[in-house]
Amino acid sequence: MKLFKISILLLLISFFIIGCSDKTPSPISSISIKEGKGVIFIYRHKNDIWAHKRYLIYINNNYEDMLMNGKSYVFNKPAGKYKIEIKEDVEINPEVFTLTTKLKEGKINYIRFATDSIDGYLNLKEVIKAKAVYEDDKYKNMY
Repeated sequence: MKLFKISILLLLISFFIIGCSDKTPSPISSISIKEGKGVIFIYRHKNDIWAHKRYLIYINNNYEDMLMNGKSYVFNKPAGKYKIEIKEDVEINPEVFTLTTKLKEGKINYIRFATDSIDGYLNLKEVIKAKAVYEDDKYKNMY
């Protein structure tokens, strides 16, 4: 009977471990740069504190998409200078986060929208590849 209980416990633990493993491919692995263009990769870090807020992505004053919590967006654009605006989706006095980036042909510019700490204010900045896509330790360690 004791062996049976141990077997059941091990089986449940293995199902739990398998169920919790992340098999989702990295958003970076699916990026393809079109001929003669570069990529603007915008990522909103998953944050339960600010998850309720909705934001809109504007590139050079043109609406592109809605920036959802924990999601990434790929925009193939010609080389040049771009003004990225992340605007809160409200009608009166929306918060606007602005960044200017210079995109080169065949390159990817990674832009992250998140907080630097649990108490920090939202910000928009260019980052290195790993910071843009994967959990950063500074944020994770705040919990």
